[in-house]
Amino acid sequence: MRDDELRIRLEGGAELLEETHQRYRTLVSSLKGLRWKEGLRRNVEVLREVVRVQAQVDDTLARVQRRREAEAWPDSPLVRLFSETTSLRAELQQRVTARLGETLQLGAGLSALEARVVFAPRLVLPGSRWAVACEVLPTTEAFVQHSQRFGAHLQRLFAGRDDAPVNATDDELAAFAREWPGGLHALDQALERLDRVDLTGGVRRSLLRRARRPPSGPPEPTGAEVVVHALHWRDAALAHVQRVVAARLEPARVEAHERLAVYLWLARRGRTGEPLDLGPGRRPRAALLELAALLRGQLGGAPNRDAFGSLRTLATEADGAPSDPDWKRVLESLKLVMRVMAAPAAFLPPVHREKAPGPRRLDVATNLSSCLDAIETQLDRGRQ
Repeated sequence: MRDDELRIRLEGGAELLEETHQRYRTLVSSLKGLRWKEGLRRNVEVLREVVRVQAQVDDTLARVQRRREAEAWPDSPLVRLFSETTSLRAELQQRVTARLGETLQLGAGLSALEARVVFAPRLVLPGSRWAVACEVLPTTEAFVQHSQRFGAHLQRLFAGRDDAPVNATDDELAAFAREWPGGLHALDQALERLDRVDLTGGVRRSLLRRARRPPSGPPEPTGAEVVVHALHWRDAALAHVQRVVAARLEPARVEAHERLAVYLWLARRGRTGEPLDLGPGRRPRAALLELAALLRGQLGGAPNRDAFGSLRTLATEADGAPSDPDWKRVLESLKLVMRVMAAPAAFLPPVHREKAPGPRRLDVATNLSSCLDAIETQLDRGRQ
């Protein structure tokens, strides 16, 4: 039987054996000598590929062995390839067992050897940081794949974004809210992996520095590039969210754990009119932030007579949290509005100026609701 006929009958098995033969030789050579750990790290991608296809290789070797015995295959290059691959597999199994000190199946043994050598804590020299990051962040890891999806999602939403909330549909915003905690966790897992391997902390610092540079295109197909890309867009999204929330809720100061919920509320507010939800028992705080946003122009400008229905409702709810530092800031902001509205207009002749109220009248405004009452009264007087 000719060699080409055997290849057809193996249905791709011959090509798999050729690739595996070379990989086995590389790993056997890497496991020799005193510096075998360095050799294994240099060929870690070969190791991972062997682990990935090992079950398929074992099935192909067993199939070839059965057919060779049943059909009495003559000597040929393909038969010699099968014999050499079988011998190399046995030698590789022997060396893996010797390095581990225990006997495992070849695929499981190589994975255990990778965990013991590649992911072992060590001192990483500055010139090796990027190579180590590529070693310990393989694209086969679930958290690296999640980071890739997370970075692509953030890039679609925030690329070229100015200081306005994203113009996205409710479904896109809901997807962003779902992806955010999982994406952050995946990046944390990647950084924790680097910290476990690199005793100097230099690999993490190197990746964070790279993440500050705007990407020039899609990430290269390495785990380190994927994580850097996701870190860049995570930081860009965080900075954008912080700018938007701070600009639209001044003088209130939104806490870091509240920013995402407030940002999503700002992005949806014009379409849905839904209230801000910060969780159970936090309605006074949410009402206070809503009030701050509305007073900053979310309803189309400075407080006017028609807006006081919404403002009064929010102020009544927000007055339930007088110990909140932001409650005091919003109260002082409203008192400033009262003073400005009550002061005589400098550009009017004295006869037309309205006399400013005395200090006692401003002191009556002890909470947000009373401040709005005073402002509403002043607006009514101005219309008369």
